[in-house]
Amino acid sequence: VANPAAAAASTTAPHPDWHSLEQLITVNSAVGGSYKQARETQVAAIASTVAKYSPVQNLLDAARAMSELRKNCHWEEAIAIFDQARGARLELDVVMMNLAADTLDKGGQWKSTIGILERLREGSCQCTPVTYVTAVNSLGKANRWQGALDFLAMHQYSLKPDIFVHSAMIGACGKSAKWTQSLQQLDALQRFGPAPTVVSFNAAMGACGRGGALPQAHSLLRDMQIQRIYPNSVTFNEAIQSCELAGDWTLALALFCEMRQRKLKRNMASYTLVISACEKDGALGPALDLLDDMEDSFFEPNVITYTALISTCAKASSPDVAQILWKRMVSHQVEPNVVTYNTLITARANGTMPDDTWLKEMRSVALEPDVITHSAIIYGYARYEDWNKALMLLGHVQHEGIRPTLVTHSTTAVAARRKWPWAGFVLHQMQQLATQP
Repeated sequence: VANPAAAAASTTAPHPDWHSLEQLITVNSAVGGSYKQARETQVAAIASTVAKYSPVQNLLDAARAMSELRKNCHWEEAIAIFDQARGARLELDVVMMNLAADTLDKGGQWKSTIGILERLREGSCQCTPVTYVTAVNSLGKANRWQGALDFLAMHQYSLKPDIFVHSAMIGACGKSAKWTQSLQQLDALQRFGPAPTVVSFNAAMGACGRGGALPQAHSLLRDMQIQRIYPNSVTFNEAIQSCELAGDWTLALALFCEMRQRKLKRNMASYTLVISACEKDGALGPALDLLDDMEDSFFEPNVITYTALISTCAKASSPDVAQILWKRMVSHQVEPNVVTYNTLITARANGTMPDDTWLKEMRSVALEPDVITHSAIIYGYARYEDWNKALMLLGHVQHEGIRPTLVTHSTTAVAARRKWPWAGFVLHQMQQLATQP
């Protein structure tokens, strides 16, 4: 089957034969039974949709088929329907073109998305705000904020002022952490209109957070109150995230409490962001209080929550609490990941000397230890000056084909500091590593 992105960009691309759908979607006979059954069900659903509307004889059938396929994430098949409609020489309207562009955007095909929208602009169809929002969002996801600005600049004479388009532009800059450009876009709205909404401010606040501009993010919160734009849960989550990225857990906690005072709905993201902010400074007490509050509010802590809490224990030098959290996590049937094991090993190293049983346990649950796992265990050996085990594990890392980092070598050198010939050998390896690309 032709690449849908290429098909969308070329008017002469071949159109798939929907009567032989088996050629379009195949199932690998070697895959496991459960996956195979799920894939066969998926193929049957696509076949049903296509059979229902094939052959495409009018735009309404094409739009319905594309909508059904798109909402189930089958963007390639949806675009093939679009190609079939075009091959049938149906007069494609702006709704159909916008639908095709949005479908390609969902599939991450930003170049083809822009290609379709450019053809729409060059044709007889009048672009709508949806057209521009789709284009800006697609470029934003690809971290091409400058391309989004250029796209709007090219269409400035045909583009009527629209708050959704400008909010999308603020968000596109934000995805690339270009907070100054986001604030410039927001300022333009405030000066020339249309008046910004809570969505516009949320997008700008997210940009400030990702760009590490904590003062600017909270200045936006004050501006919203002055302009009588009422912040919502998304607003506060964006503000809390800016605190989390800056490591300011006290301000993050204050904003979290303000959400409660305003009776705004707090979600898992709210709790996780504040706990993560506490983790950066090792604020264990507030983090544990948040865990209790989370469960009292009927939220189930997930692996991200527990990992952040255990990491907080590591920074607070509380190995016993880390072990309690680990047992609690297991009893609640929350499956740990590699990062969870890494943080637990680091936390436990502050209380007891680690051993390689952690490596065996990780492999028993189909998790492969990485270089950070080994470095954490070596760190534990260094704390107890067990240079022999540290050197053996470093050798094992190199034997397994895992490239050690500077941290791996430096902790091993610390462990062997009383055995200077070995420590010197490790430091020599570290110098060689530093010069490698």
